[in-house]
Amino acid sequence: MKSKPRRPTTRKEPVRRHFSRHHAVGLALVLAVVAAAFFAPQAHSLWTKQTALHQLRIGAISEARRCLQRAAWSSPEDGTVDMMAAFCFRQLRQVDRWQDALREAERKEVSPARIERERQLYRIQTGGWREGEESQLAELAGEGVTAYDVPAAFVLGCLANGRHSLAQQIFDAWSVDYPADPHVAYMRGKYWESLGDIEQAREEYATAISREPRHELAHLALAEMFENNDQLRQALRQYAALGTVSPASDAAAVGAARILRKLGQLDRAEAILEPIAGRADAPPEAVADMGRIALDRGELAGAERWFQRAGVEQSRDPRLLVSAIQLLGLQGKPAEAERYFQRVAALGDRVTRIRDLRIRLTADPGDTSAAAEVRRLTQELQTEMSSREPLPNGLAAREEESSPGRRLFKLHCSACHGAEGDGNGLAARHLFPPPRDLRWETARLVSTPGGAPTLDDTVTMLRRGIAGTSMPSYSDLDGDELRQLAEEVHRLRREGLHERLVDVLNSQGEDIYEEDVRESVEILTSPGDPIAVPVIGPATPSSLAAGKKAYFDQGCGSCHGKDGAGVADQSWYDERGFPVRARDLVYEPFKGGQEKEQVYLRIAAGMPGSPHPSSAALSPEATTDLVQFCLSLSRQPKMVLTDHQRAALADGRAYLNYLARFRQRNNNGVALLGVECVIHPE
Repeated sequence: MKSKPRRPTTRKEPVRRHFSRHHAVGLALVLAVVAAAFFAPQAHSLWTKQTALHQLRIGAISEARRCLQRAAWSSPEDGTVDMMAAFCFRQLRQVDRWQDALREAERKEVSPARIERERQLYRIQTGGWREGEESQLAELAGEGVTAYDVPAAFVLGCLANGRHSLAQQIFDAWSVDYPADPHVAYMRGKYWESLGDIEQAREEYATAISREPRHELAHLALAEMFENNDQLRQALRQYAALGTVSPASDAAAVGAARILRKLGQLDRAEAILEPIAGRADAPPEAVADMGRIALDRGELAGAERWFQRAGVEQSRDPRLLVSAIQLLGLQGKPAEAERYFQRVAALGDRVTRIRDLRIRLTADPGDTSAAAEVRRLTQELQTEMSSREPLPNGLAAREEESSPGRRLFKLHCSACHGAEGDGNGLAARHLFPPPRDLRWETARLVSTPGGAPTLDDTVTMLRRGIAGTSMPSYSDLDGDELRQLAEEVHRLRREGLHERLVDVLNSQGEDIYEEDVRESVEILTSPGDPIAVPVIGPATPSSLAAGKKAYFDQGCGSCHGKDGAGVADQSWYDERGFPVRARDLVYEPFKGGQEKEQVYLRIAAGMPGSPHPSSAALSPEATTDLVQFCLSLSRQPKMVLTDHQRAALADGRAYLNYLARFRQRNNNGVALLGVECVIHPE
């Protein structure tokens, strides 16, 4: 039986179907790639902006900034990202970066009304609002980035202007709608802080953090309060806590590094700051603090480079300008330093007043009026620092002086003592004790019983400087220059006394005879014969015992203390009315030097113009024994205090509290020499 012929096998149809599937898959992949290329950046930008908005709503400002940086990468021409960044910079008080963000938003053609609204909120927040503007609160709030943006700006503006009752009304109404909002607690903390109630403010900041551990502004406010009250370790812990919950926070890292620098831990501070300061968008504070670290180490060239990068030439930040002044002083550039003093002076008297108030607060943390004034002045200063008005940047024109001594005085001394030696130089407001008024004040370090210094006394003082003050050594000047400078100091003294005598005679209606005035000036400024200082040999047990007896017989212990470290319940003032404290003979360097001969002169001649009397009635033998005993009290290391510390510790009780802390830490092997702003025990 014949079989049917088989139909020929063909693979054409299956092959055709196979290629059709591949074409479909390929086409789908191409479409997916195209869609991803087109839509993914927008989707990524949208997602990161939404994430940033969530972070802003809980107060995680720096974490929001990190999201916005990713959004800017995905959509580089999206001006909304710049507007959100401007909001972040406004919250963190980073004015330069805020302005840069708004300029970028303008370039990307963001609505002018939206940009103007952001500028309006900045003006309101910094206290520059107009009367009746609070009526726009509801209207502005409807466009806010966050629910707290507009009411917070108004509250801060109220506090800046001292309108505390209106601030209270705003966040009372705010808290009705958001009773558990951490930002409400944060703003209440700002309210109490502006009133000087530190404890209540701390409690509110802690409440804000407990409600939202990532609330950056509350962490920073709490850390800054600790830092401003010299509770440095508490401040360090607070900055570290913020860094833990917000690794992107530059403010946390810079704050922690600043505290470590103040505690003398320069290597740790530098390790934190270096990666931040190396970025193209590094915060100016990080760059400036790198300069301060270099300055603390004596690396002057490095400090100069960092300060230049921080923008010191255009800066309105008095802290940066004062650091630059310190650098220029160490570099021996007084003319350049004066240029920066002029810039600081142009910022007004707020800097000095804030410094004085903070000194008051170190002595009395409960001084609510001082605390409130500090907040107000600080806010005013921040507003002024954000201005773009030019500051003086050049030296005042000066006529050429013919006298070499006059030129030397202008170059080396006028910044502190003033051009005419009256003690009112541009730097005077930053120094304690204040610079001497050379025109009439009495010289302290003399070798004559009459109190008038010899030319050699002044040369010695210039060469050595004066320990415990801001008067530096001018040992780099040669002998002729020192003598010319000393002669100018004596000329200013004679000129000033002449003016005072004439003023006194005029006030009394007396006739003035120039020859008599000149004769009186000559008598007052003639030093007489120097005190003869005997040869002082090594101390012996008998000389130390005799010196100890003289120490108490002469009443030295009533001022310097039984152990030489001072007493707590005494107050003294110099001839200008400034508070002074008896020298700590144990841990402070002696004002005129530690040499036996210099100590002998301080005892025999006293220190004219200060409460330290002359002991001219003591025999040379008894004075020598007293010298031996005073030197036997001296211990190492010596304390080196900043101007701020000297002012805060002018009260004996404050100083003894600090001394107890110094002794404790020194015994533990922790060096405090040169550490600034570490004043009271925590």
